[in-house]
Amino acid sequence: MQETVGQPQWNLMYEPAPMAWEARLFLFYLLFACGFLFLKSASVIRTLWRSRKPDASGSLQTKTELLKDLRLCSIKVASIKRMAVMTFILSALAFLDGSIRALTAIAMEKLPGFAVLAGSFAEALIVFALGLSVCAALYAAFSVFEGVLSRRKANTDEDGSPAKPRSTP
Repeated sequence: MQETVGQPQWNLMYEPAPMAWEARLFLFYLLFACGFLFLKSASVIRTLWRSRKPDASGSLQTKTELLKDLRLCSIKVASIKRMAVMTFILSALAFLDGSIRALTAIAMEKLPGFAVLAGSFAEALIVFALGLSVCAALYAAFSVFEGVLSRRKANTDEDGSPAKPRSTP
């Protein structure tokens, strides 16, 4: 039996480096954005639940409070949209930062391989995908709350009294 003596085969692998502090900070921001979404959603749902049926008395104070609650709810819903836009922008910046890091690391290599290129961009895309998923959740919540709020405003006249139901021919 003769053993084959030759060059050892090297499998190209990508060993991920520790996550950069910018990526960890962005992941902390995403956690903060999820908490923000939870708290604002709970506040908007509570406000909409309280104002779903106005009192039968129809007093001026009740009508004023209903309009004030709807305006406050509208401000909270707009803040969710602004958070979604900011999350999208930060996600794009996090992807650009990861791409710059990957390209810089590849430029420093003597023999850059496809595994290194694919692995480093996969890390950048994972952070970007997490940011986009949080952004999509924020925007979906904004869309739902905006729809409910516009229906609630449509059911209320300018003076705060409930609108009369439309008659269908």
